[in-house]
Amino acid sequence: MTQETQDLKAKIDKVKQQQKTTQSPAVGFGVAMAIMMDMVCCLAVGLGLGLVIQRLFHTSALVIASFGILGGIAGLFSVVQMGLHRGNK
Repeated sequence: MTQETQDLKAKIDKVKQQQKTTQSPAVGFGVAMAIMMDMVCCLAVGLGLGLVIQRLFHTSALVIASFGILGGIAGLFSVVQMGLHRGNK
């Protein structure tokens, strides 16, 4: 092989290696959507439970707020768990 073909082969190998290590923007968008959905779902469940308990037992609005905060904490915990799981791959 000539020097030119060896250089071309080295460049092709370098580009192939870079393509393997870089992630497409769609992967990052998918992760962002999963994080958003986790947070929204946990908050919705917390607020929903608070609303049901408040309606059943005729308590104050503090129950809704308390369960909303608990839902937010659960959402953050879920997001942290997802981040730790993705970091181990």
